[in-house]
Amino acid sequence: DPMIAKVIAHAPTRAAALAALDRGLRDTVLLGVESNVGFLRDLIALPAVVAGDLDTGIIERMPPPAPRAPTEAALRVAAAAAPAPGATEPAFASPLWRAGS
Repeated sequence: DPMIAKVIAHAPTRAAALAALDRGLRDTVLLGVESNVGFLRDLIALPAVVAGDLDTGIIERMPPPAPRAPTEAALRVAAAAAPAPGATEPAFASPLWRAGS
């Protein structure tokens, strides 16, 4: 699980630093890879994190994540991989695949 970036925020107060960190995470763009940016934004929004009341069990106590809308890129991939209209054989379901390719 390689780290691909580190986001650091500095501000005069904890609240301002968390707001800056959230903006940095919100504005992060990663193409072609899954990331934990949404999880990190959920984590720094927890009341315990905002208050600085942290311990090693905080992640286990987090509420389940809210469903997120699929990204535009994910929708394009799903559309490209969808079976062609009328296709019955999975191997020939996509016009992007040919036998012997």
